[in-house]
Amino acid sequence: MKIGLVLSKTPGYSETFFRSKVKGLQRAGHTVILFVDSKDDSYKDSKVIASYPLFKRSVVKRLFVALWIGIKCLSYPLRTYRFINLEKSRGSGFNTIVKRLYTGAHILTTTVDWLHFGFATMALGKENLAKAMQSKMAVSLRGYDIAIYPVKHPNCYELLWKRVNKVHTISNDLLNLAYGLGLPKTTPVQRITPAIDVDFFKSTEKRDFESPVQLLTVARLHWKKGLLDALQAVHMLVNDGVDLKYTIVG
Repeated sequence: MKIGLVLSKTPGYSETFFRSKVKGLQRAGHTVILFVDSKDDSYKDSKVIASYPLFKRSVVKRLFVALWIGIKCLSYPLRTYRFINLEKSRGSGFNTIVKRLYTGAHILTTTVDWLHFGFATMALGKENLAKAMQSKMAVSLRGYDIAIYPVKHPNCYELLWKRVNKVHTISNDLLNLAYGLGLPKTTPVQRITPAIDVDFFKSTEKRDFESPVQLLTVARLHWKKGLLDALQAVHMLVNDGVDLKYTIVG
């Protein structure tokens, strides 16, 4: 199976979850292609196809690239025709269609069985690509995409929910938030949590901790990470006489 993974850029050194995903799919016998906007030539784990440059400061270069994209799209006439019609059906005007062809042509002119968006926000404006390519579409639900972005952009995923064939979520909480945003509960879901099995790692051994007890939180300094709840919990422990030191690394 050939799988296209859509990301903003090639995975960095610390983004082990994407690197592991690519290698795991390859070990399972699948071919993985990364579709990115920003390409790092040092990344060698899989084939990478970057989007066409915008050349904001050069009209001539932009027109040249647009001409090349037109030639590429004409080599896939049925896909291009389907994409344009799908965009018209969502109410997109001529300028919007041209813009989305420009930014999505590197994907539209590549053949894959599944098109997987690593973040839900990466699918915005590209919801019709997979259907035009007659490929299946998957999307991963992650914190910012589901819990933050829709707060400022209501109904942003309305078309995505209609187009997606399967959803990957990293938690039940994010999945429930997606349901609240309109994801049909009939959509197939695969939950893969990036966490330990607390039942497996639960210890019945009683331990005596040295004083003060050291507590550590590593998180982005944002309200969504629950740091206010953590501070309230620490405050309750201190009031109960627990000698502790709480450190936040953000």
